Amino acid sequence: MSKRKGLSMEEKRERMLKFILDSKSLWTVQELEKTLPKKCGIVSQSVKEVLEGLEADGLVCNDKVGVKQLYWSFPSDAVVKLEKKYTVLSEGNAAKRRKIEALSKEETKLQGSREDEGDREGDLAKHGELTEENTKLKAELGELQKHDPSVIAEKEEKSKKCVQA
Repeated sequence: MSKRKGLSMEEKRERMLKFILDSKSLWTVQELEKTLPKKCGIVSQSVKEVLEGLEADGLVCNDKVGVKQLYWSFPSDAVVKLEKKYTVLSEGNAAKRRKIEALSKEETKLQGSREDEGDREGDLAKHGELTEENTKLKAELGELQKHDPSVIAEKEEKSKKCVQA
């Protein structure tokens, strides 16, 4: 006896959307709950949940007519949505390009008006020399601290304590 594996939520969504798109008709929840188990293999208890998910994602449209909630999705709706998304992204892309162009023009303008405040290479060389001299002086200071009278007195105190102990 073989056990049937249930459909995942994504498979249910795909099958339901394909069915609604192919039917090119208006459906109520009750009609879908009766039809989908036979046509698509979707359990009737999960039809409403899957339908709400498709509606939330904008893949299925919904409207109340009288006392009935009608659901539909037409292939042309998908094309219209894609075209709208394309125009929005194109406009955003064009705006970003204009901003980049304006910023590059401003950069060239600022580069041209940049004032040289002296000999940069000379200043960099002097900075390097001073940094090197600073490290040498720090090393020399470390050597001289070994002969500092307070450090020597401290060492003598420690050695006296060690000898007495």
